[in-house]
Amino acid sequence: MSSLPNGTSKTNKNGALISSISPEMASLRERVRQASRKVEAEIILEALEQHRWNRRRTAEALRISYRSLMYKMKNCNVREDNPVLAAGGELKHFGD
Repeated sequence: MSSLPNGTSKTNKNGALISSISPEMASLRERVRQASRKVEAEIILEALEQHRWNRRRTAEALRISYRSLMYKMKNCNVREDNPVLAAGGELKHFGD
């Protein structure tokens, strides 16, 4: 869990951040990746909730393969027992 020379934190093999990065220290590329991952997770969560967590129907609704949905869920750390979409469109974890 070390920092890279430019002050950003490493990501694990799934692309998830190992530690949070302050916006002032993150590169533009890393900030865009974080924002993109957050938006993608929110879209996936919304679709999963609409389809009562039926992943096959969710993948069809998003027009992606089931395998792609599973990969994206893993990459964005989206699980039924983990984050939920809170009012206002923010990701919120159980117990927060």
